[in-house]
Amino acid sequence: MHWLDRAAVKVIERGPSRLRFFKEGLGDPDELQWFQEQAATSWPIADIDVVWGNPTLRGGMVVTEGWFESPFVFLPDRARIARLRRIEPQDGAERCAVILAAWNDQNYRTRGKLATRLAEMGIASVMLENPYYGLRRPSPEPWQSIRTVVDLARMGRAVIEEGRALVTYFRNRLGYTMGITGYSMGGAHAAYVATTMPDPVAAAPLAPSHSPAAVFKGKALSVGVGLSSDHDTARFHRYLESVSLLNFEPPPHTAAAVLVAASDDGYVPEESARAIHEHWPGSKLVITGGGHASLLVARKPVLLRAIRDSFDRLHALERSQ
Repeated sequence: MHWLDRAAVKVIERGPSRLRFFKEGLGDPDELQWFQEQAATSWPIADIDVVWGNPTLRGGMVVTEGWFESPFVFLPDRARIARLRRIEPQDGAERCAVILAAWNDQNYRTRGKLATRLAEMGIASVMLENPYYGLRRPSPEPWQSIRTVVDLARMGRAVIEEGRALVTYFRNRLGYTMGITGYSMGGAHAAYVATTMPDPVAAAPLAPSHSPAAVFKGKALSVGVGLSSDHDTARFHRYLESVSLLNFEPPPHTAAAVLVAASDDGYVPEESARAIHEHWPGSKLVITGGGHASLLVARKPVLLRAIRDSFDRLHALERSQ
C-alpha cells in the first residue's frame, strides 16, 4: 500500500464517529434485497430532457450548468434533481466524455481539473453531481450523507441510470461522439455504464473496481464502516458480493476501453481492474506506479491519455466495421 493511502486509512480510522458511513445500519431489509436481486439486470435507458442555463466563457472554455429529473425514482426528494456542468472548448468539440464522481466527491473541483485539460485537448466533458452529494444531499448536515447500506445501493444504481441517460442524450440530441469515465467509484460506475450501453462508447474507467466488495471488504474503507453488529456486516457483504461487473455479458465494443490502475493502490486492488480487463475482450489495461491518491494527484497525464486513447480506439473500431 502506498504511504499516502496508508495515511488516509489512519485518518478514517481515528476520525470522529460522525464521519463513519452506514451509521444507521442496513436500511430497509426488503429494499436491500430488491437491490440485490436487481444487481445483474440492465434496465431500458431513460429519455431525459436537460434544462440548460446561460453559457459563460471562462479562460477560453464555455461552461454551462444544467439539470434534469433523475429517471431513478427511488431517491430522496432533495436528490431527485440531477445537476451537471458541461465544459467545452470555445471552438466546440466533436467528442464528449461524461465524468462520474469518486467517493465523497461533493463538488466539481477535482473533476474540473481533468475537464479543463480535456477541453485543451479538444474534448468536451460533462460532470454529473452524484445523488447524496453536493446539492443533492438528503439533508444539509456537513457530515456523512451515506447513512445506510440502502443509501449506497440507491446512489450506485441512480448514477448508472443517469449516466446511461446522459450518454444517450448527448449522442442523440447534440451529436457528440460519446465517452464515459470517472475515478475510483466513478471509474467503477463508468464501467457499468459502458457495459450496459447498446451502442459503442469510449470507456476509460480509472482506478475502477469490478465489484464494491473489492473495496469495502478491503483494509482502507472497511475501517470507515459504521455497522454495529456481525449480522449486519455479514448481510452487507452478501449485498456487495451480488454486485459485480463480471455478471454482465461483455458488450461488443470493449476494444474501445482503456483502464488505468495503480500498482500500490490501497483502496482498489490492481487485481480488480485486471478482472474487468480480462472480462472485456480487446480492452487495454495501463498499470502505473503509485497508490490511489497519488494516481489522481500526480499522474493526471496518464489519466488524460487513457481518456483520449479510448476515443481513438472507438474511432478505429467503428472504421473497421
